Amino acid sequence: MPRSKLSLFRETIWDSLPEAKYLAGKEAVFDLVTIALQEWPDESFAQIAAENTKNKCAVENLLADMKRIFHLCAGDENFEAAWNMFMRPLVYEVILSMHGFWRSRRANRLAMKTWRLELIGEGRK
Repeated sequence: MPRSKLSLFRETIWDSLPEAKYLAGKEAVFDLVTIALQEWPDESFAQIAAENTKNKCAVENLLADMKRIFHLCAGDENFEAAWNMFMRPLVYEVILSMHGFWRSRRANRLAMKTWRLELIGEGRK
């Protein structure tokens, strides 16, 4: 899948978020989407039903991974305040939007895997 599809996906996630997205900023939300793609728990989500309580555990693990990586990217200065005020409320919305996309069609799952491989490949260059 071309890179432009990933950009369109990021824009779609941005558009689906509540107004609080403007406090965090578009670049930060795009970073969250990228981190979520890289850490997306395909196996965990594939083996459990959408309404299952184990799904909550998979989401919490994804949230912890996203927070850890975002902290590394953002640095220590004022991280906790920014995370709690701007990012944490949006992270759940980002995950829910991405999960809905992922669950809706098998082709979407393949697209997310392809984007993850592209992102990992970019990191190795």
